[in-house]
Amino acid sequence: GPQHFHSLVQELTSVWKERQCTPSNHKACLPPHLVRAGGWFSRAAFSAHLREWLSRFDCSQVFIFDVSEELTLEVQRLFQFMGVNDNVARNMTKAVSNLKNAETPETATESDKKSIRRENVMNK
Repeated sequence: GPQHFHSLVQELTSVWKERQCTPSNHKACLPPHLVRAGGWFSRAAFSAHLREWLSRFDCSQVFIFDVSEELTLEVQRLFQFMGVNDNVARNMTKAVSNLKNAETPETATESDKKSIRRENVMNK
C-alpha cells in the first residue's frame, strides 16, 4: 500500500544518494532488493529531458539507449536506428562486446587507464 511505497522511496533515495548511484550503474550500486525500484527511478530521472527532446524532435529521430538492457543488444539497436551498414554494425558491436568483457585492473594507474581508453577501438 501507500505506506510501503513511501518507505521504499525513502530507502531507495537514501541509498541512491549515499552510494552515489547513477542511472547507468544502479544495478551494481543498489542492494538486490532495491534494483527493480532503482530501474524505475533511473527511467524517471530522464523524463524531463525526454519531454524537452520530444518537443523539438519527432519520435522517429530519438533513440533511447537503455543501459538496463544487455549492452551488445542495445548497441545493435542503436546501429539499426542509425541505418549503419550491417557489416560495420556487426564489427562495432563485437568491439563493444570485447570492451565490455575486458577488465581494467583495480591496481591500474590513471596513466594505465588513459592508455587503455586510447587503445579502445570505439575512440577512433
